[in-house]
Amino acid sequence: MAQQAFSSKTPSIFRPPCSLHSDDAWEPTLGACQQHYDFSLLFAQSILSALPALLFSILAAIRTWSLIRREHRVQNGAALVAKQILIFALWATHIALVVLWSREPSIRTRMSLPMAAVYLFATTVTAPLSWFEHTKTIKPSLLICSYLILSVLLDITQIRTLWARLDDDYVLVAVFTVSYALRVIILLVESLPKNLIRETDMSRSPEDKCGVISRSLFLWMIPLLYKGYKQLLGVNDLYAPPIDAAPENLEEKLWRGWSNSNPGAKYRLLSVTAKALLPRLLAPIVPRLCVVGFMVAQPVLLSLLIRFLSDNGDSRNDGYNLLAAYALVYIGFAVANAWYFHQAFKFITCVRGGLVALVYDRTMSLSTSAIDKSSAVTVMSADIERITIGLKNIHDLWANVIQVSLAAWLLERQTGVAIILPLLVAASCGYATLKISAAAGGQQANWLKCIEKRVDVTSRTLSSMRGIKVSGFANTLINVIQSLRGEELQAASKFRWWQVGALVMGFFPVMISPVLTLAVFIFAADKSSQPLDASRMFVSLSTLTIMSQPLSVLFQSGPMISSMIACFDRIGRFIETQEGLDIGDSPQSSNEADTEGDVKILNGNFGWSVDSVSVLKDVNVTMPRGKLTMIIGPVGCGKSTLLKGLLGEVAYANGTIMLPRGSLGFCDQTPWIVNGTVEENITMFSSSDDEYYNTVLEACALLDDLKQLSGGDQSKVGSKGIALSGGQKQRVSLARTLFARRNINIFDDILSGLDSTTESHVFAAVFGPTGLLRRNESTTILATHSVHFLPYADHIIYIGPEGNIVQQGSFAELSAVEGYVSSLGIQNNQNLLGYINPKASNGGMENNNKTKTPEPDGQDNSQKPRGIYRYYFKSIGYGMSLLYLVLATIYTFLFTFPYLWAKWWTDANSRDPWHYTGFYMGVYALLQVSCLVSLVIFARHAVITIVNTSGLSLHQKLISTALHAPLSFFEKTDTGITLNRFSQDLQMVDNELPLAALNIACSGLILIGRMLLIMNTSYWLAFSFPLVILALGVLQSVYMRTSRQLRHLDLETKSPLYSQFVESLDGLVSIRAFGWQGPFKDRLYQNLNRSQRPFYLLLVLQRWLSVSLDCLTAAFVILLGAVMITMRDQISPGFAGVALANLIGLSGSMSTVVETWTQMETSMTSIQRIRDFERDVPTETRGGSHTAVPPEWPSRGAVEIRNLTATYKDGTVTALKNITMSIKPGEKIGICGRTGSGETSFTLALFQMIDVQKGSISVDGLDIASIDPNTLRSGLNGIPQEPYFMPGTVRFNTDPRGTSSDEDIMRALTSVHIDKAIITKGGLGAEMEDGLFSQGEKQLFCLARSILKRSKVIVLDEATSNIDVDTENLIKKVIDEEFKDFTVITVAHRLSTILNNDRIAVLEAGELVEFDTPEALLNRQSRLKKLRDA
Repeated sequence: MAQQAFSSKTPSIFRPPCSLHSDDAWEPTLGACQQHYDFSLLFAQSILSALPALLFSILAAIRTWSLIRREHRVQNGAALVAKQILIFALWATHIALVVLWSREPSIRTRMSLPMAAVYLFATTVTAPLSWFEHTKTIKPSLLICSYLILSVLLDITQIRTLWARLDDDYVLVAVFTVSYALRVIILLVESLPKNLIRETDMSRSPEDKCGVISRSLFLWMIPLLYKGYKQLLGVNDLYAPPIDAAPENLEEKLWRGWSNSNPGAKYRLLSVTAKALLPRLLAPIVPRLCVVGFMVAQPVLLSLLIRFLSDNGDSRNDGYNLLAAYALVYIGFAVANAWYFHQAFKFITCVRGGLVALVYDRTMSLSTSAIDKSSAVTVMSADIERITIGLKNIHDLWANVIQVSLAAWLLERQTGVAIILPLLVAASCGYATLKISAAAGGQQANWLKCIEKRVDVTSRTLSSMRGIKVSGFANTLINVIQSLRGEELQAASKFRWWQVGALVMGFFPVMISPVLTLAVFIFAADKSSQPLDASRMFVSLSTLTIMSQPLSVLFQSGPMISSMIACFDRIGRFIETQEGLDIGDSPQSSNEADTEGDVKILNGNFGWSVDSVSVLKDVNVTMPRGKLTMIIGPVGCGKSTLLKGLLGEVAYANGTIMLPRGSLGFCDQTPWIVNGTVEENITMFSSSDDEYYNTVLEACALLDDLKQLSGGDQSKVGSKGIALSGGQKQRVSLARTLFARRNINIFDDILSGLDSTTESHVFAAVFGPTGLLRRNESTTILATHSVHFLPYADHIIYIGPEGNIVQQGSFAELSAVEGYVSSLGIQNNQNLLGYINPKASNGGMENNNKTKTPEPDGQDNSQKPRGIYRYYFKSIGYGMSLLYLVLATIYTFLFTFPYLWAKWWTDANSRDPWHYTGFYMGVYALLQVSCLVSLVIFARHAVITIVNTSGLSLHQKLISTALHAPLSFFEKTDTGITLNRFSQDLQMVDNELPLAALNIACSGLILIGRMLLIMNTSYWLAFSFPLVILALGVLQSVYMRTSRQLRHLDLETKSPLYSQFVESLDGLVSIRAFGWQGPFKDRLYQNLNRSQRPFYLLLVLQRWLSVSLDCLTAAFVILLGAVMITMRDQISPGFAGVALANLIGLSGSMSTVVETWTQMETSMTSIQRIRDFERDVPTETRGGSHTAVPPEWPSRGAVEIRNLTATYKDGTVTALKNITMSIKPGEKIGICGRTGSGETSFTLALFQMIDVQKGSISVDGLDIASIDPNTLRSGLNGIPQEPYFMPGTVRFNTDPRGTSSDEDIMRALTSVHIDKAIITKGGLGAEMEDGLFSQGEKQLFCLARSILKRSKVIVLDEATSNIDVDTENLIKKVIDEEFKDFTVITVAHRLSTILNNDRIAVLEAGELVEFDTPEALLNRQSRLKKLRDA
């Protein structure tokens, strides 16, 4: 038979008088005086009192010595005086105790006098320690407060004994009680906040300045909770995270550990992180052990209380002892649990900060050819987020093993050999979980790849909306990205099936272990043995609960921990990615003796892959110091590769580069613009100089452009400069390079997007003989197609089509010999000084408004949004929502009803032992198995079916809203904010929200069931339920308002973090060329610190809620215990067992309900943001009806424009004014003017991308205002200045509609002369990737795409700006042949592109100033002639 587990006797608080001599023994148990478990007075005075006081004295002396030399940080005041007075009073009581104990040797133990002496000494050292702690530290003394708390708790035993056993000498007892009370008062006074004198100390978080009591109960969070309840919170209202979470220090620790680790080691980054943050990792261990101890104590107390209720012979005082023990256990659990999670969350915050900083720092040094932008973004966002989730359960790996072992030992004491099967079940489930976690890791990796691909495509789409809309790809991309979302959810479903498997393994021991344990116990017992009574039944069930629940948590967290390890591995591989070549290293070495000399390349070979053929071969060039070197050559010859090779930005480089030491500046072919003001983009991190700033603006011809912007140079440019034209972006990027004033400046085809007048002005003012670069004596290297400026170059390098250097020398030298330069026939008869625009030289900006554009106020997220749940249920489907509730109800019933069935079983055993055992056992087993099956069905429905349905629906709304939004929306809204909807918000919808909804449905109904079962103990408890519900409501309400705001701020502060990361990836070459890695890292630290605030406080706020609920549970436990003890004669042991067994899970249920409800509410913030995005973002369709167009529209190509006036920026800026023109079918029209004159706006008006205030545009007689914008763009054939390519193959990007054969596709590619390039790169089946084509080849590709579309109206917006003259002539021929009978409208700044058109329209300041044939305009003093002559 099973042994008796626990003693049936319990200690009494008050007991009959007993001689102190019986207490003068070391053993902690007393047998002679009382037959109850108790501490002897000698044991209490030595171990519980003197030993802690002695240890404190030693530590206090050490601490005092360490504080003596510190500076004064707190004002001396009344608090300091009060502390010293109270300590003196305590010191006086301890002197009195020494005297009293020494006066009566007959009533003391061997340790009474030594204990009093140690107490006296401890109080003596407390006085100076308290003084120095108060004046030289910013928070209450942890050492003093901890000692006083421990002393107060441990001395309860001694006070009880002294009051119970001393008959006559009440003076000693009274003095000891006074000393006890003084310690309590000193503890409270020591815990008070201090009056700090330093600003830096006062600005610290309240957490850094509070005492141990405030930390244990999170009282320091109350001011923030109150503020969040009353008003809207901002980031600056939030407390800073722990001071040791500073990203700079964390990054340094991780890099130090990384450099000392073994390359290629398994789990390298995980090991490095653990070692670097070891103190933080180990900090939760002690409180976690305490949590285990308090958990295991609960079934012990349950056993004692049931036996007390069953044995009427025990004194009621024994029950009150048990009640006190219950209070101690539950309050201790609350405090220990709070400390554990608080320390764990500090560790998680440090890991997050360190990894984000580490990844960003590594990104700054990676090779541009090796880095995968989509992978980098995923690493920064999704991987680090999953690591923070997995780390929450990391200490459960060892703590739950200890708890299970202790619970198994207790269960063996109750059921004997029956413990074997539960252990076998646990081991089997553990093994299965390991296999599931391994399989889940692979499935999750596939899922993450799908997320990475979708987010990358979405990011590139949102950043290229102008090109997408002009190309008419919006609806196509909606389908493409939605199909990627479908693939992602399918991959997620496979992973979630493994999650469901882990859930089953987690709950299998919970459901099946009780069945197996009871079955074995019944089989092993004989009819004469004691049957299953209430005590054995519910103690066993409770012990199984505390044994099975940790296993359940452990098994369910297996996939998350596996995912965390996989994410660490992914980040580790990212950090191991190939670094970029250092400019100072071989083969790109600087010659010390030639530090002031020329830039040279000797025997250079450059390529974008080590395995591929070099793009440039046998390069031997010299670029003179302080001179202008121009690099020319056909499209795709390797001009950009040569420049990137100089910067060390190619994957393969061989030879020697002699680059003089000095500062570098770089301006890329694709302008790099960050989301900020024009001024911020120009000045960046360069020193302020207003005079030179205006000089740069003048040189770059930006003054007139800034006058047109409402905010001048303080105007926001939007993500990737979407609010600027292509030419404006290029000149802003040029201005940045000039303002930096570097010794060596490299420019990659920066003149391609400028009209001839602006181009001449910029070249003269920047590169000309009197330009800024000449005046600064800069070594200038310019790759360009503007060959008409070659006479002003000091040195010319011509790269042939095969990537070899064909010619180099001065213009005079190359013109004198046969070759490419001489074949151009360029005459050196121009005076560049005459081309500097006099209107730009106005001495400065007239509209340089320095007032920063205010950020839009955030919405009030403290209030519960209306209609959000209805919106979410609609996305799921009302039928599925109803089925969800039904399945949850079934599962809840099957989970709670077995407790009542067990009570009926024990009642039947008490009447007729063993008679109905088979019946009750069979039904109990059926209930448990049914519960497990219902859980599988419910979980599958909740996390797979509903997630897939809602995920597709919500994403469809998001992507449709985004791609149908007007261009003005993207000009005003940061791409990072919009992308957050597709990444963070959808991640929350896919992951956190379904789990929160599942938990709230189950836990909420289970909580109701538990409370009903507890109420059966005594209906008097029903009166407490309204108070409990009211308390839950108050806590939830207060917590919800603040947590919702913190969740919103958490998401919002991540946006600038991710935006900077994406912008840094886009401008990586420029950042490294300028040497701005440090300033950008500092900016990241600022954004990361802001992001850490809501992230950390949201975690801490959850702990505040948990400790509040744990204290509420403790109060309910005391009430329940008091009712049971008071009404012991009226309470059934069976119902008491049901109540007490459910009491173990009550705290967890209450915490889970409020936490998951709050988590669901905060997760619903993402649903709110999605709904608000769909509701508030304007749509181009404007909600009106549209005219249906014929299938072949436009069939002729006639375009009529009447009195057209168009605006942008919500009508505040006029783009086009009263334009009227008639374009005949098949006519070729050129549109030109200086940069910013309205050419791009004209294109946007044709495609309904800016607001038309009056007038109309008709195509084939149909007013385009009455046509759906997407139908219009699909009907027209637009070729944008900035090409966009969709994810997929070359074939798909050439023919997105799938209407052309491979032969037709190759014919179109051949006609634009890029067929050979495509064949060498994989043919039509090759995937379109970054770097596959040069910028010029991309424009040619778009022209091939337009050939296949065959629309009667073709609009080319600077579609040939990045190609050389020879290729341009070929393109003209292609247009003449392929689009002979088509209407072609060409917007171009390069006049040679349009001089053969039928008519040319010249725009100026948004007005049509000329519209005639080229011959007519050039034969008079027209603006076109001035542009050409420029």
